[in-house]
Amino acid sequence: MGKLKPIQISERELEQYVIENPGDLEEGFRVLYTQWPTDSGPLDILGVDEDGVLVVVELKAREDDGQLLQGLRYYDYVTSNVASIAKHVSSEGTSVLDDEPRLMLIAPSFSQTLKRICKYVDVDLELKIYKSYKLPSGEIDVVFESIEIEEREEVKVPPSLEDKLNRIQNDEMRKLAQRFLNDLEILGFEMKMVHDEWISLKHGGKRIATMGCMKKFFVIETQTEGGWKRYRIQSQNEYNKLFELLKAKAISSKMNQEQ
Repeated sequence: MGKLKPIQISERELEQYVIENPGDLEEGFRVLYTQWPTDSGPLDILGVDEDGVLVVVELKAREDDGQLLQGLRYYDYVTSNVASIAKHVSSEGTSVLDDEPRLMLIAPSFSQTLKRICKYVDVDLELKIYKSYKLPSGEIDVVFESIEIEEREEVKVPPSLEDKLNRIQNDEMRKLAQRFLNDLEILGFEMKMVHDEWISLKHGGKRIATMGCMKKFFVIETQTEGGWKRYRIQSQNEYNKLFELLKAKAISSKMNQEQ
Protein backbone atom coordinates (compact mmCIF):
# COMPACT_ATOMS: atom_id res chain seq x y z
CA MET A 1 0.00 0.00 0.00
CA GLY A 2 1.41 3.37 -1.05
CA LYS A 3 1.94 6.25 1.32
CA LEU A 4 -0.76 8.91 1.53
CA LYS A 5 0.39 12.20 0.12
CA PRO A 6 -0.94 15.40 1.80
CA ILE A 7 -2.23 17.84 -0.82
CA GLN A 8 -4.06 21.13 -1.02
CA ILE A 9 -7.46 21.13 -2.67
CA SER A 10 -9.66 23.92 -3.95
CA GLU A 11 -12.93 24.96 -2.38
CA ARG A 12 -14.74 23.45 -5.36
CA GLU A 13 -12.93 20.12 -4.86
CA LEU A 14 -13.80 20.19 -1.17
CA GLU A 15 -17.45 20.84 -1.98
CA GLN A 16 -17.49 17.97 -4.49
CA TYR A 17 -15.95 15.63 -1.93
CA VAL A 18 -18.67 16.44 0.62
CA ILE A 19 -21.34 15.91 -2.03
CA GLU A 20 -19.95 12.47 -2.85
CA ASN A 21 -19.04 11.50 0.74
CA PRO A 22 -21.53 13.25 3.08
CA GLY A 23 -21.14 10.57 5.76
CA ASP A 24 -17.45 11.46 6.14
CA LEU A 25 -18.52 14.89 7.36
CA GLU A 26 -21.00 13.51 9.87
CA GLU A 27 -22.82 10.23 10.26
CA GLY A 28 -26.31 10.50 8.79
CA PHE A 29 -25.58 13.83 7.07
CA ARG A 30 -27.17 14.39 3.67
CA VAL A 31 -26.57 17.14 1.14
CA LEU A 32 -29.78 18.80 -0.04
CA TYR A 33 -28.48 21.63 -2.22
CA THR A 34 -25.22 23.27 -3.19
CA GLN A 35 -24.75 26.93 -4.04
CA TRP A 36 -28.23 27.64 -2.66
CA PRO A 37 -29.11 31.28 -3.54
CA THR A 38 -29.53 33.70 -0.63
CA ASP A 39 -29.67 37.48 -0.30
CA SER A 40 -25.96 37.33 0.74
CA GLY A 41 -24.81 35.21 -2.18
CA PRO A 42 -24.79 31.46 -2.81
CA LEU A 43 -24.65 29.20 0.24
CA ASP A 44 -22.02 26.47 -0.25
CA ILE A 45 -23.99 23.53 1.08
CA LEU A 46 -27.42 23.22 2.64
CA GLY A 47 -27.79 19.83 4.25
CA VAL A 48 -29.79 17.94 6.85
CA ASP A 49 -28.52 15.86 9.76
CA GLU A 50 -29.81 12.48 10.86
CA ASP A 51 -32.34 14.17 13.16
CA GLY A 52 -33.87 16.15 10.30
CA VAL A 53 -32.34 19.52 11.27
CA LEU A 54 -31.13 21.80 8.48
CA VAL A 55 -27.36 22.37 8.42
CA VAL A 56 -25.75 25.45 6.85
CA VAL A 57 -22.25 24.50 5.70
CA GLU A 58 -19.70 27.17 4.77
CA LEU A 59 -16.49 25.92 3.17
CA LYS A 60 -13.06 27.52 2.87
CA ALA A 61 -9.89 26.13 1.32
CA ARG A 62 -7.75 28.42 3.49
CA GLU A 63 -7.91 30.08 6.89
CA ASP A 64 -10.23 33.08 6.74
CA ASP A 65 -11.53 35.06 9.74
CA GLY A 66 -14.35 36.39 7.56
CA GLN A 67 -15.76 32.87 7.31
CA LEU A 68 -17.70 33.20 10.56
CA LEU A 69 -19.51 36.37 9.51
CA GLN A 70 -20.21 34.96 6.08
CA GLY A 71 -21.59 31.77 7.58
CA LEU A 72 -23.77 33.75 10.00
CA ARG A 73 -25.26 35.72 7.10
CA TYR A 74 -26.28 32.47 5.40
CA TYR A 75 -27.49 31.10 8.73
CA ASP A 76 -29.65 34.18 9.24
CA TYR A 77 -31.18 33.78 5.79
CA VAL A 78 -31.99 30.11 6.35
CA THR A 79 -33.35 30.79 9.85
CA SER A 80 -35.62 33.51 8.47
CA ASN A 81 -36.89 31.13 5.78
CA VAL A 82 -36.67 27.79 7.55
CA ALA A 83 -40.40 27.08 7.31
CA SER A 84 -40.58 27.62 3.56
CA ILE A 85 -37.31 25.73 2.99
CA ALA A 86 -38.57 22.79 5.07
CA LYS A 87 -41.83 22.77 3.10
CA HIS A 88 -39.94 22.88 -0.22
CA VAL A 89 -37.58 20.08 0.81
CA SER A 90 -40.45 17.97 2.15
CA SER A 91 -42.25 18.30 -1.19
CA GLU A 92 -39.25 16.58 -2.75
CA GLY A 93 -39.53 13.65 -0.39
CA THR A 94 -37.08 14.62 2.39
CA SER A 95 -38.40 15.10 5.91
CA VAL A 96 -36.96 18.24 7.51
CA LEU A 97 -37.82 19.74 10.89
CA ASP A 98 -39.17 23.28 11.00
CA ASP A 99 -36.58 24.10 13.66
CA GLU A 100 -33.55 26.35 14.12
CA PRO A 101 -30.75 25.17 11.81
CA ARG A 102 -27.16 24.33 12.65
CA LEU A 103 -24.11 26.17 11.31
CA MET A 104 -20.97 24.28 10.33
CA LEU A 105 -17.72 25.98 9.26
CA ILE A 106 -15.15 23.84 7.47
CA ALA A 107 -11.59 24.96 6.74
CA PRO A 108 -8.02 23.60 6.91
CA SER A 109 -7.45 25.71 10.03
CA PHE A 110 -9.03 28.43 12.17
CA SER A 111 -7.25 31.35 13.79
CA GLN A 112 -7.19 31.76 17.57
CA THR A 113 -9.17 34.97 17.08
CA LEU A 114 -12.00 33.22 15.29
CA LYS A 115 -12.08 30.40 17.84
CA ARG A 116 -12.27 32.90 20.71
CA ILE A 117 -15.10 34.82 19.06
CA CYS A 118 -17.08 31.63 18.43
CA LYS A 119 -17.78 31.17 22.15
CA TYR A 120 -19.90 34.33 22.05
CA VAL A 121 -21.99 33.19 19.08
CA ASP A 122 -25.38 32.05 20.33
CA VAL A 123 -26.20 29.54 17.59
CA ASP A 124 -25.66 25.78 17.18
CA LEU A 125 -22.17 26.17 15.73
CA GLU A 126 -19.52 23.59 14.88
CA LEU A 127 -15.99 24.05 13.57
CA LYS A 128 -14.38 21.31 11.50
CA ILE A 129 -10.84 21.27 10.15
CA TYR A 130 -9.85 18.99 7.32
CA LYS A 131 -6.75 17.38 5.85
CA SER A 132 -6.72 16.24 2.24
CA TYR A 133 -4.65 13.43 0.74
CA LYS A 134 -4.01 11.89 -2.63
CA LEU A 135 -4.47 8.13 -2.59
CA PRO A 136 -2.22 5.76 -4.54
CA SER A 137 -5.19 5.30 -6.88
CA GLY A 138 -5.06 9.00 -7.65
CA GLU A 139 -8.34 9.72 -5.82
CA ILE A 140 -8.69 12.41 -3.20
CA ASP A 141 -9.47 11.55 0.42
CA VAL A 142 -10.46 14.11 3.04
CA VAL A 143 -10.39 13.60 6.80
CA PHE A 144 -12.52 15.89 9.00
CA GLU A 145 -12.00 16.68 12.67
CA SER A 146 -14.25 18.70 14.96
CA ILE A 147 -12.63 21.54 16.91
CA GLU A 148 -13.84 22.22 20.44
CA ILE A 149 -15.25 25.68 21.04
CA GLU A 150 -14.41 27.14 24.45
CA GLU A 151 -17.34 27.68 26.79
CA ARG A 152 -18.12 31.27 27.58
CA GLU A 153 -17.42 32.21 31.17
CA GLU A 154 -20.48 33.31 33.05
CA VAL A 155 -20.36 36.90 34.21
CA LYS A 156 -20.91 36.91 37.94
CA VAL A 157 -23.32 39.62 39.02
CA PRO A 158 -22.41 41.01 42.45
CA PRO A 159 -25.11 40.68 45.11
CA SER A 160 -27.42 43.68 45.42
CA LEU A 161 -27.17 46.20 48.24
CA GLU A 162 -30.18 44.60 49.88
CA ASP A 163 -28.55 41.16 49.67
CA LYS A 164 -25.36 42.49 51.23
CA LEU A 165 -27.15 44.24 54.07
CA ASN A 166 -29.23 41.13 54.74
CA ARG A 167 -26.00 39.29 55.55
CA ILE A 168 -26.09 41.24 58.83
CA GLN A 169 -28.34 39.09 61.01
CA ASN A 170 -28.68 41.62 63.82
CA ASP A 171 -31.58 43.96 63.02
CA GLU A 172 -30.10 46.96 64.84
CA MET A 173 -26.72 46.56 63.16
CA ARG A 174 -28.39 46.20 59.76
CA LYS A 175 -30.29 49.46 60.28
CA LEU A 176 -27.09 51.14 61.48
CA ALA A 177 -25.24 50.00 58.34
CA GLN A 178 -28.03 51.31 56.12
CA ARG A 179 -27.98 54.67 57.90
CA PHE A 180 -24.18 54.82 57.58
CA LEU A 181 -24.47 54.42 53.81
CA ASN A 182 -27.26 56.97 53.62
CA ASP A 183 -25.18 59.52 55.52
CA LEU A 184 -22.16 58.88 53.26
CA GLU A 185 -24.35 59.31 50.19
CA ILE A 186 -25.35 62.76 51.45
CA LEU A 187 -21.65 63.61 51.59
CA GLY A 188 -21.31 62.67 47.91
CA PHE A 189 -20.04 59.15 48.29
CA GLU A 190 -20.87 56.69 45.52
CA MET A 191 -21.47 53.01 46.18
CA LYS A 192 -20.42 50.17 43.93
CA MET A 193 -21.41 46.59 44.59
CA VAL A 194 -18.35 44.34 44.37
CA HIS A 195 -17.74 40.70 45.27
CA ASP A 196 -19.33 38.85 48.17
CA GLU A 197 -20.20 41.08 51.14
CA TRP A 198 -18.18 44.11 50.06
CA ILE A 199 -19.25 47.58 48.90
CA SER A 200 -16.77 50.00 47.37
CA LEU A 201 -17.15 53.60 48.62
CA LYS A 202 -15.91 56.25 46.22
CA HIS A 203 -15.75 60.01 46.36
CA GLY A 204 -14.90 62.08 43.29
CA GLY A 205 -14.18 58.89 41.37
CA LYS A 206 -11.55 57.78 43.90
CA ARG A 207 -12.02 54.80 46.20
CA ILE A 208 -11.93 56.10 49.76
CA ALA A 209 -13.04 52.99 51.62
CA THR A 210 -14.80 49.64 51.40
CA MET A 211 -17.59 48.39 53.60
CA GLY A 212 -18.13 44.75 54.49
CA CYS A 213 -21.38 43.34 55.88
CA MET A 214 -20.70 40.61 58.43
CA LYS A 215 -23.15 38.49 60.44
CA LYS A 216 -23.22 40.59 63.62
CA PHE A 217 -21.60 43.88 62.58
CA PHE A 218 -20.13 45.74 59.62
CA VAL A 219 -16.58 46.82 58.92
CA ILE A 220 -14.95 49.73 57.14
CA GLU A 221 -11.56 49.44 55.48
CA THR A 222 -9.77 52.67 54.63
CA GLN A 223 -6.24 53.84 54.02
CA THR A 224 -4.13 55.24 56.86
CA GLU A 225 -0.52 56.31 57.10
CA GLY A 226 0.34 52.71 57.93
CA GLY A 227 -1.63 51.26 55.02
CA TRP A 228 -5.18 50.01 54.73
CA LYS A 229 -6.80 49.38 58.11
CA ARG A 230 -10.02 47.61 59.05
CA TYR A 231 -12.42 49.10 61.61
CA ARG A 232 -15.24 47.09 63.16
CA ILE A 233 -18.46 49.00 63.86
CA GLN A 234 -20.68 47.60 66.60
CA SER A 235 -21.81 50.73 68.40
CA GLN A 236 -22.96 54.30 67.81
CA ASN A 237 -19.67 55.60 69.16
CA GLU A 238 -17.67 53.57 66.62
CA TYR A 239 -20.12 54.71 63.97
CA ASN A 240 -19.49 58.39 64.78
CA LYS A 241 -15.70 58.00 64.72
CA LEU A 242 -15.64 56.29 61.32
CA PHE A 243 -18.18 58.67 59.85
CA GLU A 244 -16.08 61.67 60.85
CA LEU A 245 -12.95 59.99 59.49
CA LEU A 246 -14.56 59.37 56.08
CA LYS A 247 -16.10 62.84 56.11
CA ALA A 248 -12.64 64.35 56.53
CA LYS A 249 -11.32 62.18 53.69
CA ALA A 250 -14.20 63.34 51.45
CA ILE A 251 -13.45 67.01 52.20
CA SER A 252 -9.76 66.45 51.49
CA SER A 253 -10.58 64.68 48.23
CA LYS A 254 -12.83 67.54 47.12
CA MET A 255 -10.18 70.16 47.95
CA ASN A 256 -7.57 68.26 45.92
CA GLN A 257 -9.91 68.19 42.93
CA GLU A 258 -10.52 71.92 43.13
CA GLN A 259 -6.82 72.79 43.21
